[in-house]
Amino acid sequence: RGGLVKNKKLSPKQKLTQISEMIQNTEGCGNTWAKMLTVCIDLAYPQEKILDADCDVGVGAAPPLQCLLEKSSTMPDRAALRELLKRVNSSSSASAKHFWTYLAEVEAAMGKKFKHLPLVVKQAKTKAHAMSAATLQVQLCEYRQFRHSWARNVFGLPDDETMRMEDTGGKPRPEDLLSRSKTQVLAELEHEGKQVKLSVAIKDFGSAKVAERVAMLMLQQLRSGTTEKDVVKFRDALARDYQHGADVKEESEAWKVCRAQLSHSNPLVSFEVKRKDGSKFPFQTTVRAAGHLLVAERIARLCWEKLNAGKSKDDVLKFRDALYASQSSTKKRKRE
Repeated sequence: RGGLVKNKKLSPKQKLTQISEMIQNTEGCGNTWAKMLTVCIDLAYPQEKILDADCDVGVGAAPPLQCLLEKSSTMPDRAALRELLKRVNSSSSASAKHFWTYLAEVEAAMGKKFKHLPLVVKQAKTKAHAMSAATLQVQLCEYRQFRHSWARNVFGLPDDETMRMEDTGGKPRPEDLLSRSKTQVLAELEHEGKQVKLSVAIKDFGSAKVAERVAMLMLQQLRSGTTEKDVVKFRDALARDYQHGADVKEESEAWKVCRAQLSHSNPLVSFEVKRKDGSKFPFQTTVRAAGHLLVAERIARLCWEKLNAGKSKDDVLKFRDALYASQSSTKKRKRE
């Protein structure tokens, strides 16, 4: 993903949003994975300043963030982290003055000790009152451990209950926020301090499962910074040109696996196929070839089913290309 990281046309915030979305759109990956991997990228490319002003908040940092900034209970974690960062960097208290003086001494010593490791040296050059969001996020985890240690060693308690991590592993997954009626899929969540309700008409997409997928995409767009108004426009644009067709069963695992990466320059749906003999190979569909994001996902699901039923890659590639051609012919007839 070096092309995205070094893209001069994108701001650090846009890069973070797109990278975070790609990670969290992967099955089994949430806030903590996004935080860990974006921190690794930031360490490798410090000049890009991806995490200077913003950062995903892992599950270990969320409790101390809520403790230090009560407002965070009504704010998204990333917004709460930005607020706390502003307060930390603008503080002029005696403790703050001591902290910045002592930090400069420690980082100077680090520079000498690790002068043969340039990336380490670059990370040890924090300007006074300019702590990065990534550093604050990590320090929140350290603060949580300190509070647990204090509770055990000073008060004889098993832990500090205010620092316990939620079992949910961070914010709910998009699919956990959905409800379905006979006519529509609803999504409701708290976003930037207010309740937001999104709806998707099932008839517009020919399938309740596809409508659910649209609702999840809308939630991802909202969480990545898109306005509610533009999220609705995104839904309407998907409905306008969508042609429903043959699809997999509702209980198929393909619904979880075959999801488009919207942040890719040419959005695609990719997955890995594992054979019984241990061999692996990648497979993908693209939005450009399919003509529509939801069609690319549907074709990918159908291919996933065939591949996991034992069909050869060559046979499924022919099947995929035939579906591409069929979709192209349908769109051409509609224009005529």
